[in-house]
Amino acid sequence: MRRVWFGWLALMAAAGMAPAAEVLVWHDEFEGEALDGAKWTAEQGLVRNDRAAQLYRADPANLTVADGVLRLTATFDEAGYSNPFYGKNGWEDWRSYTKSKPYASGSVNSFGKFSMRYGRVAVRARFNVASGAWPAIWMLGTTQTPPENLDDDEAFWWAVSTVPWPQCGEIDLMEYATRDGDGAEAAAQARQTIHSTLHWGDSWTGADYKMDGETLLCKDLDQADLAAAAWHEYGLEWTPERLAITFDGEPVLVRDPGALVAPQSGETPFADNLFHFVLNLALGSMANDPPTDGAGYPIAHEIDYVRVWQDPEVTGNRLLIGGKAPAFAGFACDDPDAAPLIPADATVGADGGLTLAGGPLAVGGFAPVSAFTLTAEVTVPGGATGTLLGFRSGAHEVRFACREAGKASAFYDGWSQVAGAQTVALAPGRHTLRLT
Repeated sequence: MRRVWFGWLALMAAAGMAPAAEVLVWHDEFEGEALDGAKWTAEQGLVRNDRAAQLYRADPANLTVADGVLRLTATFDEAGYSNPFYGKNGWEDWRSYTKSKPYASGSVNSFGKFSMRYGRVAVRARFNVASGAWPAIWMLGTTQTPPENLDDDEAFWWAVSTVPWPQCGEIDLMEYATRDGDGAEAAAQARQTIHSTLHWGDSWTGADYKMDGETLLCKDLDQADLAAAAWHEYGLEWTPERLAITFDGEPVLVRDPGALVAPQSGETPFADNLFHFVLNLALGSMANDPPTDGAGYPIAHEIDYVRVWQDPEVTGNRLLIGGKAPAFAGFACDDPDAAPLIPADATVGADGGLTLAGGPLAVGGFAPVSAFTLTAEVTVPGGATGTLLGFRSGAHEVRFACREAGKASAFYDGWSQVAGAQTVALAPGRHTLRLT
């Protein structure tokens, strides 16, 4: 049995501390029966791209969380779906002058709720298709300063960015688009193609607009039946020196973020901006228009999880979660193979205890070579949501979640809950935690 003790007072002071492993800093496993409003906004109405064939709704017919997945469903109604913002913003605004559309679908974004610069992203998803399908997993640069005094119904007007496009930058982890009007051979290839693309520049027209991308052929994408559709993991590996979009862990596009420069302003959005997520199922535009009779619909875009890791030793890391900027600080540990990490807003009191200002405590970066015991004392302040301790062992993410103060924890291995494990929040106060 290996014993690991934290030296809480040795903040950033341990000589020769092992390099930090990356830490899971944000994720959504889409458990439960409702979209987590602290992480996502359900888009409504006509949000982007006046050439798209659908409007977005938060209705259960188009957006659900169930069975561990977020499901965005595109549906057809010959009578048309009403635009909830018809006439609201004047007739010169295309989002406002369109009364209805025969197609509706689902879309969510994390604008104002989560954004990041540098780290690793993994999004596991699948979709079935009909003519006109345009599912996507992508990210937009933003200053993350949402306008004030917006109710939920109006938030969609500002769901793209407070920085104009394409100046904000766009990272398309995955776009898929049917192209049925280009001949049978081209159409068949389009239905097997994933697009990974970067957009930036000073304007959306002419030489001031920049786009750089790669495509990947994958023969199992063209599925009319959702049950037959394969799950794939669409990812991003992003540091100051390297931006790589990945498919099932393999690089599709690799670029130097600092070399992607706007022609006139010289701005480098992929080195400077924070980016938030957009997960959507659009129709038309990049794809051909969907059929006028709804043939082949409904179709769905399912997302199993969204996970984000960061390595605290990467210079320039940024996170904004709910408008706050968590960071990481290192703590000493007498295990030479371990590099514990905790949020920087945690402080060490005069008695040597660790106090977290708010939210859950996360400890990551362990690389144990055998079984071990961890004992630590923490103070959970009022309003905190609970305590979570975790470590990485080999290729596995293993999370220890405290069930009860002073007792061995429940744990999760490889994201599958161990039988009998249960996570409950720790009450405010001082706790001794023992993980075996």
